[in-house]
Amino acid sequence: MAATAYYAKGLIGGGADDLDFIDGAALADGDLAFVFNGTMHSLYQLDVDSAATERSPFIVQPDANGGNKRWILQSPWVVNNDGAVGEETTTLPPGQLGFSANFIVTDAQYLKIVATNAEKIRYLATQGAANGYIRSNVVGNTVTLTWSADDWVVTRIGGLWLYDE
Repeated sequence: MAATAYYAKGLIGGGADDLDFIDGAALADGDLAFVFNGTMHSLYQLDVDSAATERSPFIVQPDANGGNKRWILQSPWVVNNDGAVGEETTTLPPGQLGFSANFIVTDAQYLKIVATNAEKIRYLATQGAANGYIRSNVVGNTVTLTWSADDWVVTRIGGLWLYDE
C-alpha cells in the first residue's frame, strides 16, 4: 500500500495547521508528513505501533484517535532564517544519537543556534560552553550539526560561524 503524504505548518498545539491535528483514524504505517513553519523544514514518518511518549520535535502524537500512532522526526532537520528582521535563535532539541540538523543563513540577520540541557557544540578540537551557541549573518553560510552521544558536532560547515562570544 502506498504511503499518504500530509503537510503541516506547525507541530503541536492542536491547531488546524498542526501535525498533531491530523486525525489518527486516517493514518497508516509509513505515512509521511512535511512540516514547514517558515524557518524549519521537517520530515516525519508515522509509526503505528510506537506508543512512545510525545517529545516534540522528535515524537508527535495525534490528538484525535492517536492510540499508539506517533509521528517520528526523520533526520536531517533543516532550518533557515528566511524573513528574519532581527536575530533568529533556534534551540537544538535534546541530543539523540544519529540525529542531524542543517542550517542555512537566508537573510542578512544572525541565525543563532543554541545547545540545550548543558549540551555543547564542538568543531574539530574546539568545544563550546554548556548551552553554548554558534551564529552567522552571512547569506549562504551553512552548517550541519550531528549528535555524537556526547555533544553536537559540526560535520559540515560553509563560511564563517562565530562561537560562544
